[in-house]
Amino acid sequence: MNEPILQSSPRAIGAGRAWGGLLLIWLLCLPPMLVKLGATDSGRTMENITVMTSQETYLRQHGSIKNNLEADPHAWLLPTRNLQPRITKPPGAVWLNLLAFTGLDSNQATAQDFIFRGRLVAVAMYLVLIGAVYWIGLSWEGGRLAVVSSLAVGTMWFVQREGMTAQYDIHMAGWSALSVAGVAWAITAPESGKIRRVIGWIIAGAALGLAWYAKGPLALVVTLIPWVIFVWCRKTNWKQNVLWMIAALLIACAMIGPWYVWIVRTVPGAMKVWMTEAEAQRDKANQIYYYVVVLAMVAPWTMWLIGGLVLPWTKPVREQRRRLLAAWWWFVAIFVFFTIPGAKQQRYILPAMAAAALLIGQLWTQNQRQADRGERDEGINLLSVPHWSALAVASVAYPLMLVLRPDINGAATWTIAVCASVAMLAIVAMGVRWHWQWRPLAAALATAGWALAFTTLMWSAYLSLPRHANELRPYAEHVDALAGDHPLTMLWLEGQKRSINEELHLYSLRVVYGTSPENLAQRGGRFVISSEDETSRAIMHEAGYEPIYRFEQNYGLWNILWENPQKTQ
Repeated sequence: MNEPILQSSPRAIGAGRAWGGLLLIWLLCLPPMLVKLGATDSGRTMENITVMTSQETYLRQHGSIKNNLEADPHAWLLPTRNLQPRITKPPGAVWLNLLAFTGLDSNQATAQDFIFRGRLVAVAMYLVLIGAVYWIGLSWEGGRLAVVSSLAVGTMWFVQREGMTAQYDIHMAGWSALSVAGVAWAITAPESGKIRRVIGWIIAGAALGLAWYAKGPLALVVTLIPWVIFVWCRKTNWKQNVLWMIAALLIACAMIGPWYVWIVRTVPGAMKVWMTEAEAQRDKANQIYYYVVVLAMVAPWTMWLIGGLVLPWTKPVREQRRRLLAAWWWFVAIFVFFTIPGAKQQRYILPAMAAAALLIGQLWTQNQRQADRGERDEGINLLSVPHWSALAVASVAYPLMLVLRPDINGAATWTIAVCASVAMLAIVAMGVRWHWQWRPLAAALATAGWALAFTTLMWSAYLSLPRHANELRPYAEHVDALAGDHPLTMLWLEGQKRSINEELHLYSLRVVYGTSPENLAQRGGRFVISSEDETSRAIMHEAGYEPIYRFEQNYGLWNILWENPQKTQ
């Protein structure tokens, strides 16, 4: 297949129209993302760690009275977790969070201030992901694919969930998709578009570097795989594109390399830490079929992802197969790659959502091309009937559950439930009508509209549940209130694992200094934490401390806060 893949580009449809379309899609996708964004506690481990590390680095950078920390303008270079270098992941997400924290008073800001701003950064990366999918669709096929695919990725409940969580997976997914978008734009340039090719590959390399900064070398896998696939599927000028690929990779290495070199020279044992991180959690194996859950994660587009995976192998599209296979191989390769290791988490598969959205968009646009020619896909009912049936059932069942079982899904009044149900059923009715009239793109837009209505209702209800309150937050806040402007110290006995749960750091906005029994008299301040055991109790009593608060520092792990009023520091 030597014919140009590019059918429509930003220039062909007009740059203003292209940017206007993306801006409109961003505005449509934002409302469900902003629901209770700063009102809920941080309860997911990776969000806790990411925000806590960013928060502590900000406190070190600007100074903290209660932590006895002098302002260190260079603290951003080496993020820390309880004053220990946090190098298991590069600092890309932390650096963006630090920018978002600008203006916060390090001695007055609350943990929720830091969580909210970290989530705003995550939402920004969610928008980058949408924009990247839009750009890929525009470059690879045209405006139709761009619109449907970007709406699909923006309305998947899984992508929304990760996009409102301040952790590094959404950062890597956004930057890696942007890198692929740079490649798609570069390799579909016309023969006269030399500047476009140069700029596209520079963007691809720079975005790969940023993805690498977000989550480490894993970014190479989730980015280089689609690079190779898109170059292979484009076919033309492949030798030149391979050279550009190498150049873009060198750009990424030039961006990330200095940080690794500096860490190796600055942090003792850095290589051992990285090797341990690469081997972590291999004992926690999941079933090989674990990621089949992706079919539910892309809801409400599940049937269309299934159809999109089948589409390249159907007869009506055999002349376009190479173009369609770019997203197909991208999705399958990432899916298989993450299936192989024993350790599996839903968030690991997030980088594949861009490819899933393109597969979904390709099916809808292929149907629309058939409609334009006066043809009809005779097998479409296999997808459309269960699709619209499921949306109709969900339109009634979910609002009803909000009233009848508020302990599971969140609460809603009968008025809200009925109005939401009627609105969603109206959208379903329009979608069914348009599909029956064989207007596939209109039906796709109806699906996106239904998804936005449903997820806005879902997040507003679900995030209001009491179980989203972090159980450890009250303990951490009370410890902070009792200690006041005094620093905290932890008594460590020989053989104890010297780590403190991230919730205590996050919600008390504190570092916790460590001391051994031998150094307690010298290094122990007015307030000292110990584990709840007889040996620690005896040591603390002998040193003149009295227990003032028993608290849960980790789930199932209880500690005691001790005070010695005779000490002023």
